[in-house]
Amino acid sequence: MVKRLIIPFLVAIVLTGCETTGEGFQNGYSSATSGMDSGTRNQMNRLTRNGRTLPSSSELSRAIDPGAECDSCAHNRRNVLGLTSGSREPAGEIDSNLVEILRRNVRKNCNRDKSWNIQCTGSKSSGKSRGKCYLYVKEALHEAGLVRDHGERHARDAGPHLKKAGYRNILQKIPSHSKERFNAPKGAVLVYGGGDSGHIEVKVSNSEFLSDYNSATDPLFAGEARYLIGVYVK
Repeated sequence: MVKRLIIPFLVAIVLTGCETTGEGFQNGYSSATSGMDSGTRNQMNRLTRNGRTLPSSSELSRAIDPGAECDSCAHNRRNVLGLTSGSREPAGEIDSNLVEILRRNVRKNCNRDKSWNIQCTGSKSSGKSRGKCYLYVKEALHEAGLVRDHGERHARDAGPHLKKAGYRNILQKIPSHSKERFNAPKGAVLVYGGGDSGHIEVKVSNSEFLSDYNSATDPLFAGEARYLIGVYVK
């Protein structure tokens, strides 16, 4: 009984273009689940992180049939990002100057000086975060001439600033697993929720996700601590 109620609802959310971000999605989710019994609603909450994110294609597949693969769901989710089925290294335009700056600064210590300008000096490991992802990304975007100023304080709030600079968010549905970032095109600015400030980085390749460090192999991104809320491209 529980599965028969959950699955049509999930399929309707995942395979349609309904709003799946922000207050509108949360209100819609609350309305849609308000009439469910507590057991069904609890399962829905587990699959959607309490109405915060959509389930991944694999999670949806397991909910429908634990022994099956949901190829149509995976295909649909790739199309949300404008990708083609089977793409492992999505095509995308990337500013060579931005890449040079990111690769240079990821090995340096970047900080604001007394005049509030960003200065990058010294050296550090590219695999170690300093907790300053947005500072590094903001400086790189600004130095490359892709944004006019340094924008908001928190990485998770970068979306409106990027849109003002001409970026558009091609992530129409919030995936529930950060591995979706490997489906993003090269050059995309990836914005995440999770933690106090979220996270932001630029995808240079499937082995380089750069901010104040290269997060490509960071185990933090293998779980639910970071979840995509924006894939921004120009």
